[in-house]
Amino acid sequence: MRNKETAAILIQYWWRKKLREQLKIAERAAENARWQGLTRISLRNDELVEKLKKLQMEKNIDLTKYETILNRPARDVPMLLRCPDKSFLRENAEDIIKEKMLKLKRDKAARVLQRTFRKYTRNQIRSQFEKKILKITPKRRLELMAEIRDRLEKSKTVQTSSLNNLKSQIITGVEITL
Repeated sequence: MRNKETAAILIQYWWRKKLREQLKIAERAAENARWQGLTRISLRNDELVEKLKKLQMEKNIDLTKYETILNRPARDVPMLLRCPDKSFLRENAEDIIKEKMLKLKRDKAARVLQRTFRKYTRNQIRSQFEKKILKITPKRRLELMAEIRDRLEKSKTVQTSSLNNLKSQIITGVEITL
């Protein structure tokens, strides 16, 4: 009886200890949620993400400027470099980027369409070949059988004779008739 009581007391002790630990963890979580530093950090991260996006856009604009300079004739390059109207170049660069993206999407869609049309035509040719060659109508089958019969009637039958007969004819010098 005493062992059961001590076991029950031990179970209650450990249960209460576990509850206290869970309560402490919950309090720490609530304390962390109330901490104002996290909001400042999240705002700072948002600012950094926005700056990163701006840098990416500027990089894309610079790349498009470089490409336009490469594609232009040499006499137009100094004018492009001296151009004070950067907003025009930026809008133009953004339009060029959008056009490139659209062009890539169109090219990809065209490739997919061409692939499917090629596959469709291949299947059509294959099915037509099977219809012509593999599927013979009963009327055509009868015609072919008649042609085979006619050819067999015209052909000579091969005379088969034993090997010993041929040897004896060769040795005796008799004419071999086939």
